[in-house]
Amino acid sequence: MSVKIKVTADAAGKILSEWLIASGYAVSAHCGGRGVCGKCKVKVISGAFGDKNSPGKLLVPDKDGCILSCQALCLEGSEITEIVLPDTGGSGLTHFEEQAFGAEGEGYGIAVDVGTTTVAAALVNRRTGEIVKTLSALNPQRSFGADVISRISAAANGNLEKLTSLIIGQVNDMTVEFEKMFPDIEISEAVISGNTTMLHLFCGVSPESMGVYPFTPAFTAMKELSGAELGLKIKKAVILPGASAFIGSDITAGIMYCKMQELPKPSLLVDIGTNGEMVICSGKNYGGRLYCASAAAGPALEGANISCGVGGINGAVCKVTNEEGIIKYRTIGDKPVCGLCGSGLIDTIAVMLEKEAVDETGYLEDEEFILTGEHVSGDGEAESTIEDGKITVTQQDVREFQLAKSAISAGIEALLDYAGLKASDIENIFIAGGLGYYMDIANARKTGIIPLALTGNIRAVGNTSLAGAIGCLCSEKLKKETEKTAEKCETFELNQSEVFNKGFIENMIFPMWN
Repeated sequence: MSVKIKVTADAAGKILSEWLIASGYAVSAHCGGRGVCGKCKVKVISGAFGDKNSPGKLLVPDKDGCILSCQALCLEGSEITEIVLPDTGGSGLTHFEEQAFGAEGEGYGIAVDVGTTTVAAALVNRRTGEIVKTLSALNPQRSFGADVISRISAAANGNLEKLTSLIIGQVNDMTVEFEKMFPDIEISEAVISGNTTMLHLFCGVSPESMGVYPFTPAFTAMKELSGAELGLKIKKAVILPGASAFIGSDITAGIMYCKMQELPKPSLLVDIGTNGEMVICSGKNYGGRLYCASAAAGPALEGANISCGVGGINGAVCKVTNEEGIIKYRTIGDKPVCGLCGSGLIDTIAVMLEKEAVDETGYLEDEEFILTGEHVSGDGEAESTIEDGKITVTQQDVREFQLAKSAISAGIEALLDYAGLKASDIENIFIAGGLGYYMDIANARKTGIIPLALTGNIRAVGNTSLAGAIGCLCSEKLKKETEKTAEKCETFELNQSEVFNKGFIENMIFPMWN
């Protein structure tokens, strides 16, 4: 729900977005406040704001009465200034392919996946393994940028305490919501999984050393902390172990959850998000070695840096199909269209390729591709059509997508080379991440995210970070297994690979489909 806010006198002389964040409001600022992503728009109801880049000048609202809050300077004066902050919260993505794990704990706890874009949590019966309820929301730290590099930079510039406060506050809010839903349940433990930067910020530890070579984390080992140490409303918190600066516990938990080390032949896990983490397991019959790498895919596949992009929120276009020339689309929650999330972007690019609106080089002949079609609900009924011009894909959007998909596909090729394997050797391919669960595999191959040379069994397994955290919440044995998994990971730096550098250029091209 949108919120009407009165800008009070204490805001004078401050940047509006910074004042909003300091006042506890969630503001999307994917570009880190540089004024280029357009995600921090607010609608001006009354009053005026200065232009931070032009002292003495007022910031002129656009045709819809909106301004970029990161470019707005709050002015002194008695005139009442009111704005409307749009709803940027969302449901996120919490689904995963279920696996059977033994439960041996007591009472109830929560498992939390702290993603760069989305925070997902599950309330779990630790004795039975039953998932009582799941919740998710967009990570409130997005106010400081959409990717880990932006967050690292923000922490280094004096915002560590605020970043930590935001994520601890989000988990506390989820805990309170669980307790309101189930007042008879006492939550005794939390198990936290996530990428290494997010876990540093969660623990209040500066990730600054991971922003410069040789990218050294302050910790990767498992931590057991009291809730009081962290400011959590739970007695105990366990931080799952990672392997390196860019291979976090979201990946080690995923390896464990997919049982990759139990498979006899080589397998591949790809977690598609702001970073494209990938793991090859050589297979139980071939020593069970774990080769890991992380490609900086950027946040395009999670809705950031895309002109109409949004996260996994209600109203986001999440699926697009071209059925005999008729475009049909779904939105999350079957709500009115508000933007395009990652899975919807992949589908839209695939449709553009089918309709030859974009060529194999990514060139868009028209200034933008306008998505039009029928809004189909979950029961298959046509609901409405997209308002003309509501969802567009620009040339820059296509380039952002190409950069993301090229990083992932080239990373897979380089890791295969490092492991001494061919694509045809991989028997099972696991596509992880919230996006991966909803991603159309055929469209992912058509657009080049998944290399065509991979011919093994491809499965979308969803949020294995959350799933692995649930397993560890219910089993001390699985916690120890995840620790051993982290120790076995061999991390390969893609920037040292000629195969990656060459493949990155070559994979910018969309695969040719006849």
